[in-house]
Amino acid sequence: MWLLWFNAPRDTYAYHVNAYYVMGCNGPAGPCGYQAGGHGSTHKPGLKICADDGDFSVITKGSTAAMLCSMGGISEESLNRWWTDGTGAGTKSMVGVTQTAAAIISVGEGVGAYQRSDGTWVMVYSSPGCGYCSGPPLLKTVGGGPVRAGYATAPSITGPWTARGVLSAAYCRGQPRTVFTIEGAAYEWVDRWEGLANEKKAAIRWEPMTADPWSCQ
Repeated sequence: MWLLWFNAPRDTYAYHVNAYYVMGCNGPAGPCGYQAGGHGSTHKPGLKICADDGDFSVITKGSTAAMLCSMGGISEESLNRWWTDGTGAGTKSMVGVTQTAAAIISVGEGVGAYQRSDGTWVMVYSSPGCGYCSGPPLLKTVGGGPVRAGYATAPSITGPWTARGVLSAAYCRGQPRTVFTIEGAAYEWVDRWEGLANEKKAAIRWEPMTADPWSCQ
């Protein structure tokens, strides 16, 4: 069965619950939700570690799935066998807050991960965690510098994750959104913000992630 995860942040502000939903779908293009019939369903997941409203990704390996979430640093919660609820197992703020001379900076937003051919997992996220802060003319910056794609690595889907710094090439500048794969090749989705108040004309770049995660072409 296909599952569609999404977040509705108003749930957190209005009802003080996590913002996420899981819909069962009848196929990759839907229809989804309880009204769809067949495999359609709508479920509010039970979560303990990722019980918030931030950007997130669901990553899978065989029958194992985990949720990466990004409020107050990057956290991870394992999902149950049906991939519809958290188990409470995982790590909170495993990649978190750092102090610089200019500001207190937290990482987050746009988190995603993929597994390299050598088995290493690579997680990519906004560093620092600030939307609309990057791109020429860099009208808005955090801590005196642009937002880039930070990354961490792990030996397995459930960690432990080790922060490695930022991917510094020019094309990696911008607000990273997530990592996705097409026919086994991994791509980083980057919002190419222009530093303006209205970013509707900003481009999107799908940046191929090389075999070496320390370089972003």
